Order: sequence, then structure tokens, then C-alpha cells
Amino acid sequence: KEAKLLENDVYTHITTLKRYRNLSGHPVLNSLEILYRPNKEIVQSLMINMLEGLLTKHPLFTKNVFVPFMMEIERIKNDFSTEERLEIYLESKFLVHFNKELVEYIFKHLWKSIFKNNGEKERVNRNVNYKVLLIIYRRFEEILFEFIKKETTHFSNILDENGLILENLVDFLAEYPNVYPLLKEHTRQILTNRIIADKKLTVKSYFLADSVKEHLAKLNKEFHSTNEYLFYNQPNSHNYIMSEQDIEFLFRICKKNDALAEFYDLMISHYYHSGHYSTADRTFYFCIRPYFKEFSKDQFELLLNEANSNHQCYAGRDARVNHKMLLEVGKRLLGNDIEGKYKNLF
Repeated sequence: KEAKLLENDVYTHITTLKRYRNLSGHPVLNSLEILYRPNKEIVQSLMINMLEGLLTKHPLFTKNVFVPFMMEIERIKNDFSTEERLEIYLESKFLVHFNKELVEYIFKHLWKSIFKNNGEKERVNRNVNYKVLLIIYRRFEEILFEFIKKETTHFSNILDENGLILENLVDFLAEYPNVYPLLKEHTRQILTNRIIADKKLTVKSYFLADSVKEHLAKLNKEFHSTNEYLFYNQPNSHNYIMSEQDIEFLFRICKKNDALAEFYDLMISHYYHSGHYSTADRTFYFCIRPYFKEFSKDQFELLLNEANSNHQCYAGRDARVNHKMLLEVGKRLLGNDIEGKYKNLF
């Protein structure tokens, strides 16, 4: 009790063993005058319980492990250049020894540290703690999904005034969207309100939609607008310019959810909605150049038609060089006369 060395189940196994030992070591003759002998299955079970619960258990892994565990994470947070290397370290030193109870205990307190607490230590270590949370959830997803379902009140309790906390929570739900429905209604409403107000969060919030394809259609509508009076000498404009990280994230989830065609539609739309020369150069680099070889005939035709009509797309500093990249694929899909048809581009 004082050192918190034993979990409740282990202590119960020990007291059970003691009772069997006393029964066998100080026997009372029964009516048939045969000494008590536990059967093979009981003995085997007692041995396994002692080994797994106590004798082969690493001395770090008592129920009071959270504080030294967090101290170790803080100590080594700058020692690993990638999350993969951090995961290898954690697996070798900690995770290989975790049982179900300890996994739940650590995860529950780690979640609170990241999403609820905002003390100095929590702020300084939030980034590495979040990485550790992801590693643990990925390693024990089945156990922890059921645990979140059982402890939904705890996991719905978040500090919603902190931008980084909300960003981390959206990142987590983007990786594991099946967790979102487990949260309490008030938490889901808070998230929805914050996401609506922050387009950076909107990109990753496909867990709010019925499907990834529906989410992409929503982004296309929300991020792009048509200028009725052709302001700035172009028909379209951006309400938000997606970052390289936004685009890489969308590509990854679309590939995973069989929505690459819709992803390419969004990339094309994001390019031809460019409202400035520099924006057009940038969106071509991130939205068109990595993917145009996979575009369908209809998508390629849409790309050329719309870009040919947008002065910001065809008259920028890098426009001619950029569009020459498209010639070979464009001729294969649309015919050799595309240079004459799309004179602004080529």
C-alpha cells in the first residue's frame, strides 16, 4: 500500500496463492483421509499469474509509473530526429512490458496532460507528449478504442480555449475518425464550432462529413469563390490557400479511402481559382505538378480550359515553364492541337 508496488489483480492472485499454499502445507485430513492436492490446472494458473503479474515484470511498471514515465519522455524528447525512432525506443523500454491495465492507465493520464491541463510542463512538452499518445494508441488501438468508449466522459473533457490543444485533437481524430462519435455531444459541438472558424482545422475535419468525397466537395465550395464582376482581372479567387502539409494530408486520406479522383478535382480547382500570379505559381507547384500525370481526360481538359481563362494562371512569371510540363500528357489525352487551342498557356 505504501510503495504502490502491486495492482489489485496481482495482490488478489498473491493472496489466492497463499491460501492454496496454506491448504497444502498445513493440511487437514478429510473424511477419506486423503491430503489436499491442487490439480494441474490450478497450479499452472497460479504460476502464470505470479510470473506475469510480479516475477517477470519490469520494476518500473507498477501502477505508479506515470510520473517516471513522463519524466523519461521529457528527458529524451530531443534525442530522436523522427517519430519512428522515438517509437522504437518506447517499444523497447516501455511498451513491450505494458499490460492492458497499464496501457489504459498511462493513456488516460497522458490524454489529460495533453488535452486538459495547461501548466508550464504541459505546454513545454505538449508536442512530444502528443507524439507518444499517437504511438501508444497505434500500438494498442483495439484496447484503447474500447477504453475510450467506456470512459467517454473523461475523454470528452478538453480545454477548448487553447488553439494548439484543439489542433492536436483534430489531428488525432483525423488519424482515428471512429473515435469522434464516442465523444460527448457537447464536445462534438465545441469542435464543430472551432473548426468552422478555422480553415486550417477544416482541411482535416473529414470526420464531420459522411464521407471523404463529401468532405472534398465541401472544401471546394468553402475555399473557392467566383467573382461576378471579374475583380483583379480573373474570374475566381481563394478564400483559403492550402499549405503543402494540407495537400499531403488530403492525398493520404483520399488514397486510403478510394477518393483520388475527387482529390485531383480539388487540386485542379485550387489552381485555377488563383487570384494572384504568385499564388498560381505556388498552387501549380503543389497541386498540379505532383499529380497531373494521373489526371483523367476530362480533368485535363478542365484544367486547361480554366487556366487558359484565368490571367493569373497563364501570365505569371513561371507560367510558361509550368505549362510546358503538361504538353506531353495533354497531347496524349486531348490531341496534338492543344497548343493552338490553349494559346494563353502555351
